[in-house]
Amino acid sequence: MRYPAKQKQETRARLLAAASMQFKKKGYVATTIDELMQAIGLTGGAFYAHFDSKDAIFAELIEKDLAWSRQLLGAQTAESREQWVTRVLDTYLSVAHVRNPELGCAIPALAEDVARATPKVRRAFETSLLTLHQQWTPRFGSSDLAWSVLCQLVGAIVVTRAMDSKDVIESVIQANKDQIRRVALPRSRAGKSRPERGEAP
Repeated sequence: MRYPAKQKQETRARLLAAASMQFKKKGYVATTIDELMQAIGLTGGAFYAHFDSKDAIFAELIEKDLAWSRQLLGAQTAESREQWVTRVLDTYLSVAHVRNPELGCAIPALAEDVARATPKVRRAFETSLLTLHQQWTPRFGSSDLAWSVLCQLVGAIVVTRAMDSKDVIESVIQANKDQIRRVALPRSRAGKSRPERGEAP
């Protein structure tokens, strides 16, 4: 039976959304195709009408989820550097993000799975991270600082997800926020909400 193109697109979108949540919550390897299809109310065999393989859906959701992460972490036109950094820290480094991997960024949730995946998946991941890094570098004024802050954000989430105590999690999160602010917002900028005329944002 052939399904209308619109219905097939909607099913594909639902499948991608289910895969994103399941992979980030349980892990790519631990999630089966049958589980993905059950999550959207279909049988396992219907999967192959939409994707050639589990790796194929993994590569596509990496591109999709990291595009969302770039939007979340990217600076808005009207934001000063301080406003942008503060928003990113408050949004990304939070107990809610730690406790709900299925709703959060794919980088800390899936990087380990990506490292063991096919070259196609790793290329999709690398390309997305390079794009985010290129967006951050002018804002920070340093390629190295952009990488450093990105890795610290991701690392803080990875470490705190392995912890049990909320108090400890909050302490680690706050320590990383404070450290990133010290590095990303030099003291000369600390009291400014917008860059001075002629000063790099």
